[in-house]
Amino acid sequence: MKNSIIIKRITVCALPFIIIPLLYFAAEFVLKNITVSTCIYYTTVHLYCPGCGFTRAVEALLRGDILLSLRQNILLVIGMIIAAVYYIELLLKAFGVKIDLKPLHSIKTLWGALIFLGVFTVLRNVFPVLAPV
Repeated sequence: MKNSIIIKRITVCALPFIIIPLLYFAAEFVLKNITVSTCIYYTTVHLYCPGCGFTRAVEALLRGDILLSLRQNILLVIGMIIAAVYYIELLLKAFGVKIDLKPLHSIKTLWGALIFLGVFTVLRNVFPVLAPV
């Protein structure tokens, strides 16, 4: 096996062990040392944007409260699941496993995500159960 392939595989395997702690410590630093202002959109329009509650969702997740994190903003957990799927795809490709995830990379998927984001934004302003606490 070539050295470049081995290095690629080691790098892909080590990626989560490097990125996750960096994200954790960065989030801890930001939440402890930087004051996050209120949502400008909510302050002016009095409607929840797709990102409303995201900071509180990160705080809840850092404390280990997954249900509260979901309650604050479900998009954080959905984004983490999507990132995990993309990482698994990258990992499988690094080890030569043939996997067909072309629908994941299509323009239809992007449009579907944008439509979901729009519908989520409307629904969280209509149904109080989807609004952040």
